Amino acid sequence: MSVKFAKYVNVITPKMKQVINLLHKNGIKCGVALFGETIFSLVTKDEKNKVKEILKQFDDGLIITSKIDSSGARLQ
Repeated sequence: MSVKFAKYVNVITPKMKQVINLLHKNGIKCGVALFGETIFSLVTKDEKNKVKEILKQFDDGLIITSKIDSSGARLQ
């Protein structure tokens, strides 16, 4: 839904469109953060390397990978 909304408010740049289209073409769902040229995707461990290889084609960006925290926000 974030991609649909980002298209509606016209914040997707041509470069972002290339990345989104390439991910979708490879069966990877993604979303768009509404600041900067930020695209994110939640994938399984098996899909992680596939997505990283796709994104490495766009060599002027930063790729960040992380695990999902199952505990949620908390104070320590």
